[in-house]
Order: sequence, then C-alpha cells, then structure tokens
Amino acid sequence: MIWAATAVAAPTIVFCLVLGPSQVSRPRIKAVLPTSSPARILRSPAPPLVFDELLIHHGLHLSTNVAVPLRLVADSALDARRRISSWLARSGSESISFTQPYVYVCRDLRTLHTVRRHHEIAAFGIEQNHSFESEGTFTPRGGYYAQLGIIALVAGRNQDLRLDIVHEMTHVVLEKYFGVLEDVIDEGLAEVLSPWILFTESTSPRQTPITNINHANQCSTTLADGQLPNLRTLFLLDYWQFRDKQSDNLYFALSWSLVDFLLRTDDPRFANLFPKFLNRARSLGSAWRALAEVYDIRTLWSAWHNHLVEFSQLHWHTKWGQWYMLGDRIVGSLRTPGLAMCIYQQSLEPPFDVSFRLPRGLTSRQSAGCVLGHGLDAYYAVQIRFGGREINLSQYRGGQWAGNHPAIQIDSGVTLSDRSIVVRCKPSGEILVSLSGEVLARFLAAPDSLSGRTGLIMELRQEDDQEFSRGDVLFESVRIKRLQ
Repeated sequence: MIWAATAVAAPTIVFCLVLGPSQVSRPRIKAVLPTSSPARILRSPAPPLVFDELLIHHGLHLSTNVAVPLRLVADSALDARRRISSWLARSGSESISFTQPYVYVCRDLRTLHTVRRHHEIAAFGIEQNHSFESEGTFTPRGGYYAQLGIIALVAGRNQDLRLDIVHEMTHVVLEKYFGVLEDVIDEGLAEVLSPWILFTESTSPRQTPITNINHANQCSTTLADGQLPNLRTLFLLDYWQFRDKQSDNLYFALSWSLVDFLLRTDDPRFANLFPKFLNRARSLGSAWRALAEVYDIRTLWSAWHNHLVEFSQLHWHTKWGQWYMLGDRIVGSLRTPGLAMCIYQQSLEPPFDVSFRLPRGLTSRQSAGCVLGHGLDAYYAVQIRFGGREINLSQYRGGQWAGNHPAIQIDSGVTLSDRSIVVRCKPSGEILVSLSGEVLARFLAAPDSLSGRTGLIMELRQEDDQEFSRGDVLFESVRIKRLQ
C-alpha cells in the first residue's frame, strides 16, 4: 500500500541503473517512504541534481551519469503519459494536468544515495528496518516513490528502458488521477498498459488484447496447484507480502490477469464497468470498497476463475525472457544481452513448417529464429543473425552449445522485412529455410533429431562498443503447420 502526499509539487523520477541478468523478468517496485516525518515528505523537492549529462526534451528534464539513450527514454515516458491520459479522459475520468517530472538516470545504487542525500530523503524503504538494498524480502529493480515523485530503476549501460519507464510512468499518471490504489490494481494496470503502449498504436487497451505469456503461465500453474487466493486476500496484501521473494512474482501475475479481465471482458455483467470502478476507487479512497460496490464479488470471482482456466489452453510457454502474444504476433523482449525462448507446447514429428515474419528487421546485435526438436536437454536453433545477413544452425546438448553448422550468407540485395520466412523440417533431418518460396539455406541435422517441441528464439548479443540496441523482436504471422 502506498501513502501518497498530494501536496508534492513536482514529481521527480530517478532511474537507478545496475547491470543484471536478462533472462529473469523481475517486477518493478513501487516503494513507500517512512511516514514518521510528514513535514519532510510534503515539502517541495530540492533543486535538481545535475550529473554528467543533461537533456531537456519537451519540458522533461533528464540528468544522467551513465550511457543510455536519453531521448528514447524521454520519448517513451512522454508517450506513456499522453496515451494513458487520453485513454482515461475518453473513459470519463476528469482531465488533470501536472508538472513534467525530473528524470535521473543513475549508474548504480551509490548514485541513488547521492540523490537521496541531495533531496534529504531519510530512507528508501517502507519501514526503517527495510533498506532499498534489502535482499531479505525481495530483490529490487526499481519503482515509483509517490510521496516525493521519485522513480528508481535498476538496469544497465545502454539497457532498453522502455518497458521500465512506461511501467513507472503508468504509476505516476494513475496516482495523479486516482490517488493511492491497492497494489493489485496499480501494478495490474501497469503490467497491462505497458505492452499496449510499446507494441500497439490503438487508442484503447480494449482494442488490442495482449497476453503476457509469462504471467499467463504462472497463473495457470497456480490454479492447477489449487493455490489461487480469493479476491479479498489479494486486495489486502501489504506492500511486502505482495513482493515477497517466495511468491516468485505471483501477485504481479494475478493482478495482471484480474485487471486484464476487468478491462477487456465482453461479459455483459462486467463489460465497460472498469472506468466507473476506477472513479469510485478515487472517491472512496479504496479500490476494494469500489470493487464491492461496482461488481458482485462472488459472481466476479467465478468469472475470473473461468478466465484463468483459459490460460491452461495457451499453447506457448516461456522458457527465458519476457514474451507477449498479440493475436498471431508474438513479441520477445530482453533488457540486457542474453537469450529469450518461448516454446510451443504441442510435440511435433517431421514433416512440419514453422513460419513467421520480421516486419521491423533486425539490428546487428539481434538474432531471431526458431527452436526445433526441443527436449529435456537438447534442441536445434535456426537463427537469422547480423541484421539479416546470415542464417545459422546451432545445436544445444548436454548443457552447452555442441557446435555450429557453417553459416549461410544472405545476398545483400535480399530484404527479410515483411516477408514470410518458412523453416521446413523433414524426417531425414533436412532443414530448409525459405523466403517467399525461395530456398535461402539448407542444413542437415541428425535423423529423428527434429522430433519434439518447437518454438521461437531471440538473442541480444554483447559487443565491445556496447551501443544501444532495441531489446525486443516482433514475430508476425507466426504459424506452425503439420505436413502430410
């Protein structure tokens, strides 16, 4: 639960950036300052602290001491504020205005403490015995400190911060419109709205259903294990219970699923009630009381339960990285160099085709393709690499890469963007990679080694110059087809 001081004049956003593993998707943190000294919290922030570089972009101030694409961070933040505010206004919420936030992009937690001392902030924690660096309850990666208008993010040099800044800017906008909301709604909305803003151009999140595959997988497992909490329990979780390490981000997943259902359902008992619910939450000062007033809790619980059951029918399962499904489009996302993989759960026997399109192309540090013959400890990976200049087949076996087949160079005049790429697997072990019917590459795997599960794979490679590269790959028109 966040305690918001409405008298804060100008929100300040702090980004704290620290290198970390890319394969694990950890939650952003909306932290709370100790309330023992309200006078300190309620005063206006101290004058801005300027680091090595300062960018002023459409009234948004960004100060940094680490190499990050500040313009991209600023554009993403401003776009999130604009689109969320426009959507809320169209939904009947009263229009508001607030001062552009001040953005700090920090190299590490030590820099965060410099900011803390500059603004005379007593501690970055909900209680005096919980420091920002505490590993006992959860591992922080950043969050929004509403009382001082501060956002702190943990990331790395040239990391793709778009999901992080959009998630946290969602908290900023929601707090300005509705005050303090329970975590289940506040975090749930941030998880629902972030991919809508980044991966679609629609004017309303209702228009483009997006499935967070990671969250859907976790919800399905929780339901199957009989561990689903009731709605009241979910709403009454305190700050630390919601983020407890042992829950493995479960409450973020359940919050996403509940908000996604309330926002997008066509069930006539619940459809189009979500804006009314948010406005009542603001009036009552409690999202739980608003939920009980706007919805029938028992009926809602049953409908949400049935919604979660549908996740068990999802064909895709996340292995590494963050994945989203938008109809027949699938997005893989990484914040730092590494592999992301999403597996199609039905086992296949050759012959079969895996096809997809890469509409935006690839950067020189990105690769994308498919996984073949995925078993307990082995699979093949067909990857398009180096900005679409070569096709590579590699094999993973026994916990390590067992060797690569000779890479096939792609003619410089061939454009991969917006064209269907088909990977055909034959019982003999032959793999054909075609583009619009033209075979670009042939590989030969071991006979019978292509049976098993298939999937999608993307990679973000580390390079010496470590220039910024977008951290997501969009696979369009994904099809898996059995052949006769």
